[in-house]
Amino acid sequence: MAVAALVAFLCSLLLTPAVAAIAWRLGAVSHPDGGRRRQPRSTPLWGGLAVLIGLYAGAAVASGAGVIATEDATWTAAILLSAGIICLLGCYDDARAISASSKLAGQLLAIAPLLLAGFHAERLLVFGLEVELGWLGVPLTAAWLILAINALNLLDGMDGLASSTGICVALSIAGVATVLEASAPVLPALLLAAALAGFLFHNFPPARVYLGDAGSLLVGLMLGAMAMQWSEKGPLTMNGALAAILLLLPLADTGLAVVRRLLKQQSLFHGDRGHIHHRLLDRGFSTAQALAMLGGLSLVNGCLAFWAVASGQDWLAWSAVAAGLPLLVYARVLGHEEWALFRRTLLAAVTRLPGTGNATPAKEEVVAGKRFLLSIGEPKSPLPKPHFSRETVPISRIDDGKRKTQKEGTSRKQSRLAAATKRAQERRRSAA
Repeated sequence: MAVAALVAFLCSLLLTPAVAAIAWRLGAVSHPDGGRRRQPRSTPLWGGLAVLIGLYAGAAVASGAGVIATEDATWTAAILLSAGIICLLGCYDDARAISASSKLAGQLLAIAPLLLAGFHAERLLVFGLEVELGWLGVPLTAAWLILAINALNLLDGMDGLASSTGICVALSIAGVATVLEASAPVLPALLLAAALAGFLFHNFPPARVYLGDAGSLLVGLMLGAMAMQWSEKGPLTMNGALAAILLLLPLADTGLAVVRRLLKQQSLFHGDRGHIHHRLLDRGFSTAQALAMLGGLSLVNGCLAFWAVASGQDWLAWSAVAAGLPLLVYARVLGHEEWALFRRTLLAAVTRLPGTGNATPAKEEVVAGKRFLLSIGEPKSPLPKPHFSRETVPISRIDDGKRKTQKEGTSRKQSRLAAATKRAQERRRSAA
């Protein structure tokens, strides 16, 4: 297994420059636009293609060495086939942008091999409560996989972020699966982590090549499928609480993006710079610092998942998450803008209720290029109040004040001159 992981690492490391050159030739390039894309130069995409080749090479070595168990062969083949389909979909999207509906149709096509191979949740386990799903397991599994795919796709907006997150989550899955003696996801998780590590050498800030949709969709699909496959209750039982902890960072970022766009009355497919990594960069953190912070959060989530497995109490891990989220909001790492938007929206709704006729209707104000809902009785701006108050004075009043000051100064000078002249005359009379 170690040899297979090494092969995946070396293939991804050595083939990434060649894939980047092909992307340049075929126009799969991300150009800076001054908005969401603020990289200093144009950067090729299709890094996910090198990761896929590394995965396939490592899997071939593992299969030849007899590492893949017979009972796991079907699932492993299905997840690798789905990974190939969704990687090709991402390559096409990187070169020729496709609509959201077409991308969703392609994602459903990509997960079809997994579903046809019989991979779907028959039971859902949440905080010790087990629910029989029956035929609902198929649409639930499809919805979970689509959510994981798009969550990683939305998170991929900064150098090295999707790669490092994928490495942390994949290693966490491999570790937890080993503890639970679920052998199926161990090999794909290690191969994915190794291939992403080889690619990260070229993707670390400042990135020379990006994963693109070819890579982010691939990573999201594999992480989502592997997070379902291991469970102490068996391969057909999805431990929802544990899976959500492992993918907490991309899921939280996606959830906040949905809330933010709904509060702003924007389309859910409207891109913006409100994601977690954008917030950190806008606050002055460097790309490497933001990457270290978010990578640390992914490692913490992995440790919480391992703790939940070791203790057998999922609620303990989620209690730690519930205690940590307010601190992250207070520190403005995540959720701060969404909370502020919710408060303003709620305040605007309250002012329109019956019996609030004395309140001034809510209005919009543009601050630093962003729209905010404002209303009387609350601070009129999201910016902090100054420690002084400044009154607007008309120009005519300023001119009148200047003339009055000049006149008073002239009168004082004339009085002092008259007094000095009188004293000089008295001194001359006394001398005479």
